[in-house]
Amino acid sequence: MNRFSKAAVAITLASLLASAGCSPSPSLESRIDSALQIQSIEHSKKESYALIINGDPSKIHIANVSTAYSALLKLGFEKDRIIVLSEKSPQRYIPKDSVSGQATLGNLVSAAKELSKAVDGNDTVVFYLTGHGYTSADCSILQLYGDSDIYSADFCGLVKNIGAGLSVIVSDQCYSGGFAEEFANFPGDAIAVSSVDARHETSCSTFSIPFWNSFSESYADLNKDGAVSVEETFLNASKEHRKALYPNEDCASSEYVTSHVDDAFIGKP
Repeated sequence: MNRFSKAAVAITLASLLASAGCSPSPSLESRIDSALQIQSIEHSKKESYALIINGDPSKIHIANVSTAYSALLKLGFEKDRIIVLSEKSPQRYIPKDSVSGQATLGNLVSAAKELSKAVDGNDTVVFYLTGHGYTSADCSILQLYGDSDIYSADFCGLVKNIGAGLSVIVSDQCYSGGFAEEFANFPGDAIAVSSVDARHETSCSTFSIPFWNSFSESYADLNKDGAVSVEETFLNASKEHRKALYPNEDCASSEYVTSHVDDAFIGKP
């Protein structure tokens, strides 16, 4: 069903959890398993999935989650195929029943495990990372819920093991460029965008809000072909990001990294 070995996936995920002293969440796995309606045979139809990750309970990051979730629905993603790992948010942001669980390392690995069962080489998976980021020994790190975190290289490994035909990674935390750069030599088709490079802090919402909103705006369709691509959305968001943070240009040094593909459309045509 998946082009990557299931045994290799299990070993990699278990090793990551063991190194962090975490355990997977069986209840989360069962909920995601049921929502994804995993089939036992490989499907030929192209499907779209999304995984939203936010380890911070502040309103600004919950609002980022809500904006991304709404944009994905408008793009035609089925809500049962959007996995949200975040704070159980106020109703005005996103329905509480749409949140699968907190963004712990254990829950992240569980979500990746279930996606690896559901996804094959025909499918697209969109990953959105928001919250707090930091750097250590030239490594970019995403802060997860509580005291857990994940390094950019480990996250890239999780994405690889899921085995999607196209992986789109959007990250807006500080030092998020390190996550985008991990995908420069990705073995599969991938587009990774970030709000800033791997060396600077930034403001997340000045990038992420225009990024997600641009998919439904005609002005973002730069080549006027009737649809807004990932690159067109990125270019519009980067422009708004630089404008909002001017003159702190280093904080708005957005990155667009691709592997085996230059651009793509996500969701339904």
